[in-house]
Amino acid sequence: MADRKRSVVWCYFSPLDKVTARCQVCDKKVSHSSNTSNLFKHLKTTHAESYSELEKRQAAVNVQSMAPPAVRQKTIQESLQKGQVYPGTDSYLCQCSDKDNKYWNLNLILTDT
Repeated sequence: MADRKRSVVWCYFSPLDKVTARCQVCDKKVSHSSNTSNLFKHLKTTHAESYSELEKRQAAVNVQSMAPPAVRQKTIQESLQKGQVYPGTDSYLCQCSDKDNKYWNLNLILTDT
């Protein structure tokens, strides 16, 4: 049995062993078989008010755990679109950055293929 319980449903139950928990509302033993489905079901069917409170807690936890979208590194194609061709030459220069935002210049020679 894991020491750290991550589900908010554990606010309403005390673990007794690996497969059983005690409801803190009615003191009933509930089998959970190492998952929380039966614990949620017990609250929903037996303690509607507590279950409603649990849903609010769950929604609050979900909002808090929403991470901001990851910043994606530009593809080579995206980086090359912002480059420029030196007039009168076959050189194309663009500035690119790596995942740590370290910038470097890329100088390409344009050829006919």
